[in-house]
Amino acid sequence: MYIHFIRHGETEYNRKHLHQGLDVPLSLKGRQQIQKTAEKLAGFQPPITKLITSDLARTVESAEIIGRALELTLEPNVLFREVQRPTFLYNKHHFGLGSIQASIPMLTHLHNPHWHYSDEENLSDLQDRVIEAVAYLKEVGKEHEHVAVVSHAFILNIFIKYMCSSPEHRVVRIPDYIATLLGAKKLHNASITTLMFNEDENPNTCDWILTAYNDHDHLA
Repeated sequence: MYIHFIRHGETEYNRKHLHQGLDVPLSLKGRQQIQKTAEKLAGFQPPITKLITSDLARTVESAEIIGRALELTLEPNVLFREVQRPTFLYNKHHFGLGSIQASIPMLTHLHNPHWHYSDEENLSDLQDRVIEAVAYLKEVGKEHEHVAVVSHAFILNIFIKYMCSSPEHRVVRIPDYIATLLGAKKLHNASITTLMFNEDENPNTCDWILTAYNDHDHLA
C-alpha cells in the first residue's frame, strides 16, 4: 500500500505566518497550486482509488479539487486535522509575543502527558492520534493499494516521525520537536509525501518506508 500525503494549498494565513483556525479558505495561489498537484496525482499508475482529507476548510477545499481530477469522493476524517494549537493564538503571528510566551512552558512540559497550557493538543495527544491514524490507514490498505490523504504540514511531520512508535516506547528529542514546531522541516503547500506500507513480521522493524518527501517539482 502507498499513502500519498498532500499538504493543502496556500492560504493567506500561510503567507502572513498566522496561526489558522478551522475555517480558513485557500488563496487564489493555493487553488492554482492544488490544481497542479491534482493533475500530477491523476497521472499516477496504478491509480489512486481512495481520497481522505482532514475536515478543516483548507484541506476540504483542496481535496475537492483533487477529487474532481481523480473522479473520487472525498472522505473527511478528524484524525488528519492539523495540530490543535491554543485557540487564543488563532489569527496571531507564529513568532509574536503570545506564541513565544505559550511555547516556552509547552516545551518545558513536553514529556508530561497530563499537562496542557490551555486547550491545545500536547505531544502525548498527538502521538495517540498518530497511532490511531496508522491503524486506520492499515485497514484502508486492505482494500486500496494507492490512497491520497490531504492534510497539514505539522501533523504530517509528526506522523512521519512517530508512525512506528508504540504506546510503551515513544521518545522525542526536544531539538527535533522545536525544529518541526518552528517550521524548519515544513512541507511546501500542495507538496506530495509518499509512504509505502510493507508489513514485516519482525517487531523491531518499521513497516513504513518513506519513498518521497515534500515533492513540489510540479509547482515550478
